[in-house]
Amino acid sequence: MKKLTGEARKVWRNLHDMLEAMGPDGVSSDEEVVVNNRREYHVKILPHRSTRVLSRIQYIDKHANHTNGYGNSAPGTPPRIRIRPDKPEESRRKAPTGWPQNLYKSQWIEGLSDIHYEYLGAKTDFDLMVFELAQRFAGVSNFSQ
Repeated sequence: MKKLTGEARKVWRNLHDMLEAMGPDGVSSDEEVVVNNRREYHVKILPHRSTRVLSRIQYIDKHANHTNGYGNSAPGTPPRIRIRPDKPEESRRKAPTGWPQNLYKSQWIEGLSDIHYEYLGAKTDFDLMVFELAQRFAGVSNFSQ
């Protein structure tokens, strides 16, 4: 894998920092389904997560490298077959607390009572890079969403 420098490094650092700010509760949950004797995982959406975050997560997923240094499949469990339905179900997971405010969906926050908003413990906004810039400088050959 080539070493990232300059703008590409800044982009992937920003995406990494966004994931770190959300922790493991920032990624979509999956529902296991067996189709033709093989497991598939249907992605459920997180109703509290900003759509700005979702597009970035999908971008990261699309460009994930599942090979070792020689270009072969990495050892261990093979990657899951994840299906993103056109109209996905909402996850029933509780919303995590302590995320930066702009990583939550604004309409979802507006629907919270004052006490629930206070309990949410939202932090200062995270500096999300403009996504079009991220796509242009990410250091990958396919820039489509």
